[in-house]
Amino acid sequence: MLDDFKASRGGTGRWGASLVASAVLYGAVGAGVVAASSAAHHALVQDELVQVEFAPLPEAELPPPPPPPPPPVATPRPEAPPARLGRPRPELAMPDAIPEARPAESDRALAPPPDPFAPEAEGDPNGTLDGVVGGVPGGAGTAVEAAVVPPPAPEPTRPRGPVRVVEGSTPPQVDREELVRNFDIPAEVRSAGLARITVVVRVTVGEDGRVGRVEVLRGHALIPDDVIVRAVERSHFTPARMSDGAPYAAIHTLPITLAITL
Repeated sequence: MLDDFKASRGGTGRWGASLVASAVLYGAVGAGVVAASSAAHHALVQDELVQVEFAPLPEAELPPPPPPPPPPVATPRPEAPPARLGRPRPELAMPDAIPEARPAESDRALAPPPDPFAPEAEGDPNGTLDGVVGGVPGGAGTAVEAAVVPPPAPEPTRPRGPVRVVEGSTPPQVDREELVRNFDIPAEVRSAGLARITVVVRVTVGEDGRVGRVEVLRGHALIPDDVIVRAVERSHFTPARMSDGAPYAAIHTLPITLAITL
């Protein structure tokens, strides 16, 4: 069919025209494609060359810097104390021999040694300007030492009636062995196997050492209270005495420990 079209006279002209139109069309399309690719490449290249610059951020308001520290103040060095007047300190020397017997002067009452550093020729600081003390003339800068008599010690107050043991005094005393012997230990205590029992009593002892009231503060279930009271009343006491030795009636709390032989 294509051959028939070429063979005819009119078909040959139309065939050539179609070829030319096709060539022009393909050329235009190719030129458009080339132009579009060149524009795209130019746009890409321009995009790569774009430089972005950012505006600087505003500076934050910072507090003002602190003031500089004050300059150091020089501390004055303390002045050295003045030298003490008097003779220099004596040097100690090792004795040549150590005595075997104690010297007799060692029994005397010890007195403070003289101060080797005391100032010389300065007079007595307690003296008067004219050197006269109590109407007795003395040398310049001297004084007469007056004897100082200590005041008499106050007499201790003696309590009246039976009182609790006064602080600083001697409480009533009792013979412990005699007190334990005066106890009548019941047979129930020995059969119970108890080896030690402690009871506490409150006893009033007169100025002559006689036992007054006896009160059981802590007893024992196997020992009646009357046995404890009777044992204390049979015992001999020494009265309480003040610091000057004067006796007084005292109320004394007395613990008693009984060691029982099984």
